[in-house]
Amino acid sequence: MASANPFAVLMSPSASATPSTHSPLGKWKRTLCYVGCLILLLSLSSQSYHFLLFFVPLLWFQFTFNLISWRNLPPSSKKTRYDVFINHRGPDTKQTLAASIYRALKLMGVSVFLDEPELDLGDSIPSEIQHAIATSFLHIAILSPTYAESTWCLEELSLMLKSGHTIIPLFYNVDVKDIRWIKGSYATAFSKHEAKKRYRPGKVEDWKSALHKVSHLKGHIFNSRG
Repeated sequence: MASANPFAVLMSPSASATPSTHSPLGKWKRTLCYVGCLILLLSLSSQSYHFLLFFVPLLWFQFTFNLISWRNLPPSSKKTRYDVFINHRGPDTKQTLAASIYRALKLMGVSVFLDEPELDLGDSIPSEIQHAIATSFLHIAILSPTYAESTWCLEELSLMLKSGHTIIPLFYNVDVKDIRWIKGSYATAFSKHEAKKRYRPGKVEDWKSALHKVSHLKGHIFNSRG
């Protein structure tokens, strides 16, 4: 007979340490994480921090999930999967928006990948980033003024789209139309990429296509310039 306690399966010593994202518990964790991200982004974009009041119950549920499920987790499996991947341009946002989102989600108990804090000495950056993108069910793309100057940012964005996972774009101090139609600083960056002639045929067009697709997704606009 099934237990009436929804946490009973996790309390069992033989329980899986990391519930499948397709299981009921996995779906609950994914939903809590997604809702938490939306509340956080709404608060930051509107600068109306009353949204953060909803973080209290979410924080409790997420903490409970993590505390129970990690109890029996073998050390070798503790760094196998992420909940959220943050795609960003370091010089523009690492010390501001990206850092704020990272710290808030970590506080909530969400496993977040933000390159440097999650990479250990000796790690292969390309393989680690690909792994993080593949295992994260939610991607946050912070599109900023110098974003298109980074081929890493563009390649990550392309991989995120190919993964089929949910992407939430954040438009930070940029005009969405500049991203969609490759104008302004984005046009300047792509002119430099094309002038190098070092990328395989179609690669630059793939990056432009990725930006065009993401610009049509529902996102949030941030303007720190007043």
